[in-house]
Amino acid sequence: ARVQDNAQIEHLALLSLGTAYRLEGESHYIRGEFEPALAAFARAEDYLTQALAHFTDGANYRLTAQGYQSLGLAHFQRADVLRQQGDAAGRLLELEAARTAFADCVAQAEAGGFDDLLRIRIVDQSCRPLHQATDDALADLAKES
Repeated sequence: ARVQDNAQIEHLALLSLGTAYRLEGESHYIRGEFEPALAAFARAEDYLTQALAHFTDGANYRLTAQGYQSLGLAHFQRADVLRQQGDAAGRLLELEAARTAFADCVAQAEAGGFDDLLRIRIVDQSCRPLHQATDDALADLAKES
């Protein structure tokens, strides 16, 4: 894609790589392999951030929402790793970043018009509940302090 100067395909590949690394991090996270999980989440964040810089131009609402959804999940899961490692300050930063990413995902549905897949499957069934779960985790963290 770079050789052919096709920015759309290049950034779609970055979005896919970021999502794949987020899933790799989740696999490590589920198995309790925290250091590999954190490394995979960091790679996911890097690729997703690069992709989102391209897709937030206002014409790719669904791809942008999917990027924010995956980025939010990377932060949310990284926050739980940090919780288990006893890092309350790091956990707070990750939960705040997750909350922002999920809110940005929800905003895509408002801007995306009549895209039912975006509105129902991505936002209503994923980003809104994850945004609420993040708010709940932030409230729990505040109670612990």
